[in-house]
Amino acid sequence: MHKFSFPRSLRIKHRKLFDFIFKNGKKTATKNLVMWYFIFDKCNQERFPNDSSKLNTDECPTDTHSDKIGRLRNIKLGLVVSKKLGNAVKRNKVKRLLREAFRLSKGALKDGAGIIIYPLAECELETKDQTALDLKKLWLKAGIYNEEAKQ
Repeated sequence: MHKFSFPRSLRIKHRKLFDFIFKNGKKTATKNLVMWYFIFDKCNQERFPNDSSKLNTDECPTDTHSDKIGRLRNIKLGLVVSKKLGNAVKRNKVKRLLREAFRLSKGALKDGAGIIIYPLAECELETKDQTALDLKKLWLKAGIYNEEAKQ
């Protein structure tokens, strides 16, 4: 897979995974965006450190691209865009900007993260650079951004 590609395997597509991240993930926000995130490689260790018999496969959702229950090899992105943001043209533009900014900077994020991004109704994202800066602020707040990995 090319370093800057954004294949379907890096997208959150299933409701079960969205629900899991909303329920168990952490939340952080900027002026324009809200982000929920969950690091899946810690899923089993944090919930069941010594007792694997308590492991419920419903607790840590699997994915077709996972190497173990609750472990994702790649970062996954999900977008939730409300109609409050505006008409379809504006919603699609914001989604394109977010996907592009994610695609170009995903190499600097920690592996195994499930990320859901929700642009607020007052969202003022107009350019790719502005969007990338807002996403970087979110990732730095969350502690999932790795400066050295980008180079």
